[in-house]
Amino acid sequence: MPPRRTGKHAPCRYSSYLQTHDTLLTQVVSDGFAGDLDYSVKPFPDCAKLAGFICCRGRLLVTYEKLMYVMGQVEGEDAWQTEMYSYNVSLQGSWNLFRYDNQHPDSLHHGHKDAHHKHEYDPHTGKELPHSPVWIGEESWPTLREVIEEARNWHAMHYHDLPHPEEFAALPEWKL
Repeated sequence: MPPRRTGKHAPCRYSSYLQTHDTLLTQVVSDGFAGDLDYSVKPFPDCAKLAGFICCRGRLLVTYEKLMYVMGQVEGEDAWQTEMYSYNVSLQGSWNLFRYDNQHPDSLHHGHKDAHHKHEYDPHTGKELPHSPVWIGEESWPTLREVIEEARNWHAMHYHDLPHPEEFAALPEWKL
């Protein structure tokens, strides 16, 4: 079983987790930054995979995956905690802009105490920047809400450079 975390990534009741997730998605659509979205939850014997797409303005596509484990009980309900994750923000039909993950720990550890890192890409060429990936550490591992806010800020900063700044990305044809 993974180590138990504290703070914003601490275990919480499954129903609370999904309610918070759904509230976030409702907010990002109602405030106009996102159009369409889709997500799925696939249960496994000792864990569950949450994966989704958020279609944002500027044809930005936020793609995310989380592998969550049961860490015990809270108020009589299973408490879930994310163990592995990936949050990717891309220009749909083009390339990645940035990605947070901890999914390839052995190749990126380089003496760091954990595998949490951020990949950064040149927005004009799609090439990963020379300093990337950047170790961020477990303490700076963002939530999905924080990644969406970073995508929103990226959109605002690059608005005039985007060919279709007000158009939404489309849901990918492939399923989660």
